[in-house]
Amino acid sequence: EDRQHNGQVLNLYYNREYFRVYWDGADGEIIQYYYPGQTIAAPEGLTAEARVGYVIDGWKNSVADDEIYREDSELVMGNQYKHFEPNYIPAEGTKYTVIHKRPADGAFGDFSDQSQWETVVGYGTTDTVITAEVKQYEGFVSPDAQKLYIKADGTATITYEYVRQDYHLNLNFDGGTEVNHARSYYYDVSFKLPLNVTREGYAFRGWKLTTEGCDADIDTYDGYVYGSCLTSMKDLTFVAQWEAEQIGYKVAHYLEQLDGSYELQQTNALTDIFGATVTASPNEFNG
Repeated sequence: EDRQHNGQVLNLYYNREYFRVYWDGADGEIIQYYYPGQTIAAPEGLTAEARVGYVIDGWKNSVADDEIYREDSELVMGNQYKHFEPNYIPAEGTKYTVIHKRPADGAFGDFSDQSQWETVVGYGTTDTVITAEVKQYEGFVSPDAQKLYIKADGTATITYEYVRQDYHLNLNFDGGTEVNHARSYYYDVSFKLPLNVTREGYAFRGWKLTTEGCDADIDTYDGYVYGSCLTSMKDLTFVAQWEAEQIGYKVAHYLEQLDGSYELQQTNALTDIFGATVTASPNEFNG
Protein backbone atom coordinates (compact mmCIF):
# COMPACT_ATOMS: atom_id res chain seq x y z
CA GLU A 1 0.00 0.00 0.00
CA ASP A 2 1.42 3.37 -1.00
CA ARG A 3 0.48 6.54 0.80
CA GLN A 4 1.51 10.10 -0.13
CA HIS A 5 1.84 12.84 2.49
CA ASN A 6 3.55 16.20 1.93
CA GLY A 7 5.29 14.76 -1.04
CA GLN A 8 6.51 11.68 0.79
CA VAL A 9 5.47 8.08 -0.05
CA LEU A 10 5.04 5.40 2.62
CA ASN A 11 4.95 1.85 1.30
CA LEU A 12 3.32 -0.90 3.45
CA TYR A 13 3.83 -4.60 2.50
CA TYR A 14 1.70 -7.48 3.90
CA ASN A 15 2.95 -11.03 3.99
CA ARG A 16 0.48 -13.84 3.38
CA GLU A 17 -0.28 -15.81 6.52
CA TYR A 18 0.24 -19.55 6.36
CA PHE A 19 -1.29 -22.25 8.56
CA ARG A 20 0.04 -25.54 9.75
CA VAL A 21 -1.36 -28.96 8.78
CA TYR A 22 -0.51 -31.83 11.16
CA TRP A 23 -0.59 -35.47 10.10
CA ASP A 24 -0.47 -38.21 12.77
CA GLY A 25 1.10 -41.04 10.77
CA ALA A 26 2.50 -44.40 11.75
CA ASP A 27 6.03 -42.95 11.82
CA GLY A 28 5.18 -39.93 13.91
CA GLU A 29 3.80 -36.46 13.33
CA ILE A 30 4.40 -34.67 10.03
CA ILE A 31 3.86 -30.90 9.70
CA GLN A 32 3.03 -29.03 6.48
CA TYR A 33 2.45 -25.35 5.81
CA TYR A 34 -0.25 -23.98 3.53
CA TYR A 35 -1.55 -20.60 2.55
CA PRO A 36 -5.32 -20.16 2.54
CA GLY A 37 -6.78 -21.29 -0.75
CA GLN A 38 -4.07 -23.83 -1.50
CA THR A 39 -5.06 -27.44 -2.19
CA ILE A 40 -3.98 -29.82 0.53
CA ALA A 41 -2.14 -33.01 -0.38
CA ALA A 42 -1.06 -35.72 2.03
CA PRO A 43 2.69 -36.03 2.60
CA GLU A 44 4.41 -38.58 0.38
CA GLY A 45 4.78 -41.94 2.07
CA LEU A 46 2.21 -41.16 4.78
CA THR A 47 0.95 -44.36 6.42
CA ALA A 48 -1.32 -45.15 9.34
CA GLU A 49 -0.93 -47.78 12.02
CA ALA A 50 -2.89 -50.93 11.28
CA ARG A 51 -5.77 -51.59 13.62
CA VAL A 52 -7.19 -55.11 13.81
CA GLY A 53 -10.76 -55.26 12.65
CA TYR A 54 -10.74 -51.82 11.09
CA VAL A 55 -9.78 -50.23 7.78
CA ILE A 56 -8.57 -46.73 6.93
CA ASP A 57 -11.12 -44.51 5.23
CA GLY A 58 -9.13 -41.32 4.70
CA TRP A 59 -7.89 -38.88 7.33
CA LYS A 60 -10.13 -37.05 9.75
CA ASN A 61 -9.56 -33.47 10.87
CA SER A 62 -9.84 -33.50 14.66
CA VAL A 63 -10.46 -29.75 14.63
CA ALA A 64 -13.49 -30.15 12.37
CA ASP A 65 -14.96 -33.65 12.66
CA ASP A 66 -16.95 -33.44 9.46
CA GLU A 67 -13.85 -32.82 7.35
CA ILE A 68 -12.27 -35.95 5.81
CA TYR A 69 -9.28 -36.03 3.54
CA ARG A 70 -9.24 -38.73 0.90
CA GLU A 71 -6.97 -39.14 -2.09
CA ASP A 72 -9.84 -38.70 -4.52
CA SER A 73 -11.19 -35.59 -2.81
CA GLU A 74 -10.04 -31.97 -3.12
CA LEU A 75 -9.51 -30.18 0.18
CA VAL A 76 -8.64 -26.48 0.25
CA MET A 77 -6.78 -24.79 3.09
CA GLY A 78 -8.79 -22.31 5.09
CA ASN A 79 -7.90 -19.78 7.77
CA GLN A 80 -7.37 -22.33 10.54
CA TYR A 81 -4.83 -25.04 11.20
CA LYS A 82 -5.77 -28.67 10.60
CA HIS A 83 -4.91 -31.83 12.50
CA PHE A 84 -5.46 -35.04 10.58
CA GLU A 85 -5.71 -38.44 12.21
CA PRO A 86 -6.44 -41.81 10.59
CA ASN A 87 -10.17 -42.29 10.07
CA TYR A 88 -10.79 -45.90 11.12
CA ILE A 89 -14.05 -47.57 10.15
CA PRO A 90 -15.19 -51.13 10.99
CA ALA A 91 -13.94 -53.81 8.62
CA GLU A 92 -16.54 -55.94 6.84
CA GLY A 93 -14.68 -59.26 6.92
CA THR A 94 -14.22 -59.80 10.64
CA LYS A 95 -14.37 -63.40 11.80
CA TYR A 96 -16.80 -64.87 14.31
CA THR A 97 -17.44 -68.46 15.35
CA VAL A 98 -20.59 -70.42 16.12
CA ILE A 99 -20.17 -73.83 17.82
CA HIS A 100 -23.05 -76.28 17.64
CA LYS A 101 -22.79 -79.00 20.32
CA ARG A 102 -24.71 -82.25 20.47
CA PRO A 103 -24.40 -84.80 23.29
CA ALA A 104 -21.99 -87.70 23.09
CA ASP A 105 -23.30 -90.90 21.51
CA GLY A 106 -25.82 -92.57 23.79
CA ALA A 107 -25.68 -89.71 26.31
CA PHE A 108 -28.20 -87.05 27.20
CA GLY A 109 -26.44 -84.07 28.78
CA ASP A 110 -22.75 -84.83 28.17
CA PHE A 111 -21.41 -82.38 25.56
CA SER A 112 -17.71 -83.17 26.06
CA ASP A 113 -17.26 -85.27 22.90
CA GLN A 114 -15.91 -82.80 20.35
CA SER A 115 -16.57 -85.21 17.50
CA GLN A 116 -20.24 -84.30 18.01
CA TRP A 117 -19.52 -80.58 17.62
CA GLU A 118 -19.96 -78.62 14.42
CA THR A 119 -18.00 -75.37 14.16
CA VAL A 120 -19.16 -72.72 11.71
CA VAL A 121 -16.98 -69.71 10.92
CA GLY A 122 -18.69 -66.58 9.67
CA TYR A 123 -17.63 -63.09 8.72
CA GLY A 124 -19.33 -59.80 9.47
CA THR A 125 -18.72 -56.15 10.21
CA THR A 126 -16.73 -55.21 13.30
CA ASP A 127 -18.72 -53.71 16.20
CA THR A 128 -22.05 -54.90 14.85
CA VAL A 129 -24.53 -57.29 16.45
CA ILE A 130 -25.87 -60.24 14.50
CA THR A 131 -28.27 -63.08 15.24
CA ALA A 132 -26.22 -66.28 15.13
CA GLU A 133 -28.07 -68.90 13.08
CA VAL A 134 -29.12 -72.14 14.77
CA LYS A 135 -29.21 -75.50 13.03
CA GLN A 136 -31.83 -78.20 12.78
CA TYR A 137 -30.67 -81.71 13.70
CA GLU A 138 -32.94 -84.72 13.39
CA GLY A 139 -34.01 -85.92 16.82
CA PHE A 140 -32.65 -82.86 18.65
CA VAL A 141 -34.28 -79.72 20.03
CA SER A 142 -32.81 -76.51 18.63
CA PRO A 143 -32.10 -73.70 21.12
CA ASP A 144 -33.37 -70.16 20.68
CA ALA A 145 -31.21 -67.95 18.45
CA GLN A 146 -28.92 -65.56 20.34
CA LYS A 147 -27.32 -62.21 19.56
CA LEU A 148 -23.57 -62.03 18.95
CA TYR A 149 -21.39 -58.92 19.08
CA ILE A 150 -18.60 -59.11 16.48
CA LYS A 151 -15.32 -58.24 18.17
CA ALA A 152 -12.57 -56.49 16.25
CA ASP A 153 -10.02 -59.21 17.04
CA GLY A 154 -12.15 -61.95 15.49
CA THR A 155 -12.59 -63.92 18.73
CA ALA A 156 -16.36 -63.51 19.08
CA THR A 157 -17.79 -66.96 19.76
CA ILE A 158 -21.21 -68.30 20.67
CA THR A 159 -22.08 -71.89 21.61
CA TYR A 160 -25.39 -73.61 21.05
CA GLU A 161 -26.28 -76.87 22.81
CA TYR A 162 -28.83 -79.21 21.26
CA VAL A 163 -30.60 -81.59 23.64
CA ARG A 164 -32.18 -84.84 22.54
CA GLN A 165 -35.88 -84.89 21.79
CA ASP A 166 -37.95 -87.05 24.12
CA TYR A 167 -40.82 -89.31 23.07
CA HIS A 168 -43.58 -91.13 24.95
CA LEU A 169 -43.01 -94.72 26.08
CA ASN A 170 -46.09 -96.87 26.71
CA LEU A 171 -45.94 -100.31 28.34
CA ASN A 172 -48.95 -102.63 28.10
CA PHE A 173 -48.63 -105.24 30.88
CA ASP A 174 -51.50 -107.26 29.37
CA GLY A 175 -52.90 -108.44 32.68
CA GLY A 176 -49.62 -108.50 34.55
CA THR A 177 -48.79 -106.50 37.64
CA GLU A 178 -47.54 -103.04 36.67
CA VAL A 179 -44.16 -101.90 37.99
CA ASN A 180 -42.47 -98.52 37.98
CA HIS A 181 -40.84 -97.71 34.66
CA ALA A 182 -39.78 -94.80 32.48
CA ARG A 183 -42.61 -93.06 30.66
CA SER A 184 -40.41 -91.56 27.96
CA TYR A 185 -37.17 -92.13 26.10
CA TYR A 186 -34.65 -89.88 24.36
CA TYR A 187 -33.69 -89.96 20.72
CA ASP A 188 -30.95 -92.50 19.98
CA VAL A 189 -30.41 -93.36 23.67
CA SER A 190 -30.97 -96.96 24.79
CA PHE A 191 -33.46 -97.37 27.61
CA LYS A 192 -34.37 -100.21 29.97
CA LEU A 193 -37.61 -102.17 30.11
CA PRO A 194 -38.62 -103.87 33.39
CA LEU A 195 -38.12 -107.63 33.55
CA ASN A 196 -39.57 -108.20 37.02
CA VAL A 197 -43.17 -108.31 35.87
CA THR A 198 -45.51 -111.09 37.03
CA ARG A 199 -48.90 -112.52 36.21
CA GLU A 200 -50.61 -115.31 38.08
CA GLY A 201 -50.42 -118.58 36.19
CA TYR A 202 -48.18 -117.23 33.45
CA ALA A 203 -44.47 -117.09 32.72
CA PHE A 204 -43.11 -113.78 31.44
CA ARG A 205 -41.57 -114.15 27.97
CA GLY A 206 -40.33 -110.60 27.33
CA TRP A 207 -41.67 -107.57 25.48
CA LYS A 208 -42.95 -107.08 21.95
CA LEU A 209 -42.77 -103.75 20.12
CA THR A 210 -46.11 -103.03 18.43
CA THR A 211 -45.21 -99.63 16.95
CA GLU A 212 -45.06 -99.96 13.18
CA GLY A 213 -42.15 -98.90 11.01
CA CYS A 214 -39.26 -99.79 13.29
CA ASP A 215 -37.75 -102.67 15.18
CA ALA A 216 -36.40 -103.28 18.65
CA ASP A 217 -33.68 -105.62 19.87
CA ILE A 218 -34.30 -106.23 23.58
CA ASP A 219 -31.54 -107.63 25.76
CA THR A 220 -33.12 -110.49 27.70
CA TYR A 221 -30.51 -110.18 30.45
CA ASP A 222 -30.88 -106.54 31.49
CA GLY A 223 -33.86 -105.30 29.45
CA TYR A 224 -32.01 -102.59 27.47
CA VAL A 225 -33.56 -101.72 24.12
CA TYR A 226 -31.59 -101.24 20.91
CA GLY A 227 -32.55 -101.04 17.25
CA SER A 228 -34.07 -98.60 14.78
CA CYS A 229 -36.87 -97.69 17.19
CA LEU A 230 -34.42 -95.43 19.04
CA THR A 231 -34.14 -93.14 16.00
CA SER A 232 -37.70 -93.54 14.75
CA MET A 233 -38.82 -90.27 16.36
CA LYS A 234 -42.04 -92.04 17.34
CA ASP A 235 -43.90 -92.77 20.53
CA LEU A 236 -43.31 -96.46 21.29
CA THR A 237 -45.61 -99.15 22.67
CA PHE A 238 -44.39 -102.46 24.09
CA VAL A 239 -46.71 -105.31 25.07
CA ALA A 240 -45.77 -107.93 27.66
CA GLN A 241 -45.63 -111.47 26.32
CA TRP A 242 -46.97 -114.29 28.50
CA GLU A 243 -46.97 -118.07 28.32
CA ALA A 244 -49.51 -119.96 30.37
CA GLU A 245 -47.87 -122.28 32.89
CA GLN A 246 -48.70 -126.00 33.20
CA ILE A 247 -50.90 -126.56 36.25
CA GLY A 248 -51.28 -129.92 37.93
CA TYR A 249 -54.68 -131.25 38.98
CA LYS A 250 -56.15 -134.57 40.16
CA VAL A 251 -59.23 -136.62 39.27
CA ALA A 252 -60.38 -138.78 42.19
CA HIS A 253 -62.66 -141.83 41.59
CA TYR A 254 -64.89 -142.93 44.51
CA LEU A 255 -66.88 -146.22 44.55
CA GLU A 256 -70.10 -146.64 46.45
CA GLN A 257 -69.94 -149.18 49.28
CA LEU A 258 -72.68 -151.60 50.47
CA ASP A 259 -73.51 -149.28 53.32
CA GLY A 260 -74.05 -146.36 50.94
CA SER A 261 -70.77 -144.60 51.68
CA TYR A 262 -68.05 -143.83 49.11
CA GLU A 263 -64.47 -145.00 49.22
CA LEU A 264 -61.57 -143.58 47.18
CA GLN A 265 -60.71 -146.16 44.58
CA GLN A 266 -58.33 -144.36 42.19
CA THR A 267 -56.59 -141.01 41.74
CA ASN A 268 -55.31 -139.70 38.37
CA ALA A 269 -52.62 -136.94 38.43
CA LEU A 270 -52.93 -134.74 35.32
CA THR A 271 -51.65 -131.35 34.00
CA ASP A 272 -52.93 -128.63 31.68
CA ILE A 273 -52.27 -124.93 31.01
CA PHE A 274 -53.42 -122.34 33.51
CA GLY A 275 -56.97 -121.19 32.84
CA ALA A 276 -57.88 -124.11 30.60
CA THR A 277 -61.27 -125.83 31.00
CA VAL A 278 -60.85 -129.58 31.38
CA THR A 279 -63.30 -132.51 31.33
CA ALA A 280 -62.73 -135.32 33.76
CA SER A 281 -63.14 -138.72 32.03
CA PRO A 282 -64.75 -141.46 34.21
CA ASN A 283 -63.21 -144.91 34.49
CA GLU A 284 -65.04 -148.25 34.32
CA PHE A 285 -65.12 -150.41 37.38
CA ASN A 286 -66.63 -153.89 37.68
CA GLY A 287 -69.98 -153.88 39.37
